[in-house]
Amino acid sequence: MKEKTVNIAKWICFILIICCFIDISIHIIKSDEFNGVVLKKGLTIKNLNNISYDNENVYAELETYNLIIKKDLWCIATEGEIPPDFNDVDWQQIVNNKCKIKISNDDKYVYIRDKKNVGEKIVISDYISCIAKIDIKNNNIKLVKDEKKKIDTTLKTIGAPDTTITYISEDENIAKIESDEIIGINDGKTKISVSDNYGNSEVINVEVTSLITLPQINNRKPFIKNMQYTQEEAKTLDEYLFYQIDEAGYKTRAGVVAAARFLSLEFKYRIPYFVENGRLTHFNHQRPYCDGEGRYFHRGLYLSTDKFEDIEKSVAGPAMWGAYIREWSEDNGVIKNGLDCSGFVCWCLINGGFDELGDIGGGLSEGLPTLSDYGVSQRITMDLLKSGKVKAGDLIGYDGHIGIIIGIDDSHVYVADTLYHSKGLWATKYTYRELVNSHFTHIYDYTEIYKEEGNYTNMW
Repeated sequence: MKEKTVNIAKWICFILIICCFIDISIHIIKSDEFNGVVLKKGLTIKNLNNISYDNENVYAELETYNLIIKKDLWCIATEGEIPPDFNDVDWQQIVNNKCKIKISNDDKYVYIRDKKNVGEKIVISDYISCIAKIDIKNNNIKLVKDEKKKIDTTLKTIGAPDTTITYISEDENIAKIESDEIIGINDGKTKISVSDNYGNSEVINVEVTSLITLPQINNRKPFIKNMQYTQEEAKTLDEYLFYQIDEAGYKTRAGVVAAARFLSLEFKYRIPYFVENGRLTHFNHQRPYCDGEGRYFHRGLYLSTDKFEDIEKSVAGPAMWGAYIREWSEDNGVIKNGLDCSGFVCWCLINGGFDELGDIGGGLSEGLPTLSDYGVSQRITMDLLKSGKVKAGDLIGYDGHIGIIIGIDDSHVYVADTLYHSKGLWATKYTYRELVNSHFTHIYDYTEIYKEEGNYTNMW
């Protein structure tokens, strides 16, 4: 009887052990660990977190399950619902169950694979959604009073985050925000904060000036006077000039156009016409080697006495724009210093990044190259103007004169040139027909000179 009781106890213990095993097995089968390790053969992820940003790329730390049988695994983030080919170079190997996976803005899914199989599609936003970084194209913005400029932001995102961005101006009396645009209100400097709902923030430094205007044709503006600006104001104007050229693209067509538009449309005063006393390139020894008199082959504006340091050799000067000096010509008069026609175009070219042509003329110069010798010479016709081949930055002229096109639309060409003492630097709007019948005869396509277009616009 005693032995029978022992056997029954043994069977009861055995049955209890079996029941516990079954219960544990059921829990394991239902668990995420089993789901990841067994059912999906390890081709899934355990976690996706720890966002980082490095060298313009966004990364997340991917973690896989600890497999009993180790195997080589790779991961990849993609926007497509079909996993990339195994030969895709973007597959990253998983080491010790972890991988720093690169995730682009448009990526929606992650895939895990071994040497033979790809696991199921893993939706990134099921694990994480956030903005990793706010990228501002330009953290230093210069505005003209009343100018509006859109803040150019790029969000480095993961998953499907809230992309709400908040803009706050430190001083709305200088610059204020409307939607995602900055508006220049008054002269001064301030800051704009740009933030999201994930703790990211950036600061934009903003400067506003009324020393120049928004681009406009205004041929009634007065001629500049000697010492029109203080040295500090002249420095600010240079900074704005260089800023606009850099925004357009230094050493591009757009950079030259920006320089031409700045001096002819935005500058508040007219630059006088001055028959050159000479240029840095000898004019067959008929005119002296001379700098800054009717020409100014330097970067920046000739508006302050500190620029005299750059003048290489002077005949009647040095004298900045607007100062009275004697012109070396048959008239031999005393007039305001400024630019002659080719002097203005050469100034646009050098400030836009092209000094290779040299300080040369625009008319006939026996034995010497002129601006009209470069580029592709085209007779002005209605067909040419309607062809779409003429662009701002192309030169325009006739025998003995040169100007530059500063804008073109479906029916008009806008030309900046300097000619005659009463006119000075002038911007003129021509209909196509008016231009065909004007004193201008040729347009010079400077595409091969510029090579790059930059941030070109037909109009301002």
